[in-house]
Amino acid sequence: SIAVNNTQRTGALGCKKCPLGVERQFCKPCAEGLFYTTHIDNVTGAAKAECISCPPGTVVIGDASAIMSVEQACTSCPPGTLPGKGEECFTDIRPFSPSGQRYDFAELLDKEIAVDGAKLFTSQGHSYRHHFKVALDTHD
Repeated sequence: SIAVNNTQRTGALGCKKCPLGVERQFCKPCAEGLFYTTHIDNVTGAAKAECISCPPGTVVIGDASAIMSVEQACTSCPPGTLPGKGEECFTDIRPFSPSGQRYDFAELLDKEIAVDGAKLFTSQGHSYRHHFKVALDTHD
């Protein structure tokens, strides 16, 4: 069976309570980089919703708008990237090679490198080259 929740005036089967309450007719979101989870209050024994961050080395997966576990809400960044704020991973500008050598690409930031390809010819005999502009962008 399919149950549709949190729809307005569309014949939904029921509604889910917004973990942090309602703001302008929508569930209040967690701040960027946080997700909803529950913890048990040691004094009252009641379950409470709270926004927490993902563990180090991980980022929030998309819209974590429902109560989730860490495994459901967080994912590791792909190789060669580091976690940033929110749900984005950024290029590691100081990576290690498989042999343990460290590279530092910091000097390449904010620089554009132009590269010309090999000389090519059209079927009519006209020569041309591909021209590439390469820049390192970490999205910071």
